[in-house]
Amino acid sequence: MLDHILQMSIEWQPFYKGVSTSQRRYIMETAEKYNLENIKPQQTPMEKDLQLTPALVCDMSLPYRNIIGALLWIARASRPDIMYAVIYYAAHGPDV
Repeated sequence: MLDHILQMSIEWQPFYKGVSTSQRRYIMETAEKYNLENIKPQQTPMEKDLQLTPALVCDMSLPYRNIIGALLWIARASRPDIMYAVIYYAAHGPDV
C-alpha cells in the first residue's frame, strides 16, 4: 500500500472520509541532519513585528540555504502556516 511518497506520509481517515498528509518523519530527519533536534517547539512560527539585524560575524558552518530549502519544501507540501516565516528568514538570511 502506498503510504509514503515525496517525503510525505499519506493516511486515509475513514471517520472523516478523507486523507491526511504529514511530513513528521521528514521533519525529524531534517532536524537530526542539521543537529536541530533539541530546538524547543513554539506556538507561532515567528514573533509579531520581528526585525532582524545583520550579525556581526556570520557562522559559515551553518548550512543556512539547505535548511531554508528543506523548510520551503515542508511549508509548501504540508505546513502552509510556516510559509511566511520561512520566506522572511530566506529574504533576511546571512548572505543578504
